[in-house]
Amino acid sequence: MSPARPRRARNGTAIATGAAVALVIAIAIGVTLVELSRSGSVKNQLGTPTFLAGRTRDYAPQIASQGPLLLPDPLGGARTVYLQHLGSDPATGWVTIVAVPPGEAAKCVVRWEQSDHRFRDPCTGHSYPPDGAGLTRYPAVALASGRIRIDLRTPLPPTYMVTAGTSPRGP
Repeated sequence: MSPARPRRARNGTAIATGAAVALVIAIAIGVTLVELSRSGSVKNQLGTPTFLAGRTRDYAPQIASQGPLLLPDPLGGARTVYLQHLGSDPATGWVTIVAVPPGEAAKCVVRWEQSDHRFRDPCTGHSYPPDGAGLTRYPAVALASGRIRIDLRTPLPPTYMVTAGTSPRGP
């Protein structure tokens, strides 16, 4: 009857050894992933900086009648944006506008004032034109498929003029 005790001890030792080996492997994997991400040879694709927002034929009339669409950050962060369309041609005049002015608190989301056709900062009272000049803007392009591609990789230059006939980047 005494042989039962050594088995329990061996089982406990085996469990402890297995847990230690699993911990060492987990640490090794974690260190490897950190080193790979720092090396620059592996690109992180946790969130794509471009995405398809919808169809021009749906959004252009809606924006014309109700104003730009306020969209939550498509990358899962805190960067709320407006999708704006200028003009009557659904193939051109698209732009993405960050809804919080540079240097402002996250609570200062600009609001579209349909009666004035302007964005207004509720914190400062400052207003911005329909193309979002003065705010951070990103390209939005109508693709040949009729879908709108928003590109959050590189902001448009502050001097870039978005008009009814412009398309920041080709399809």
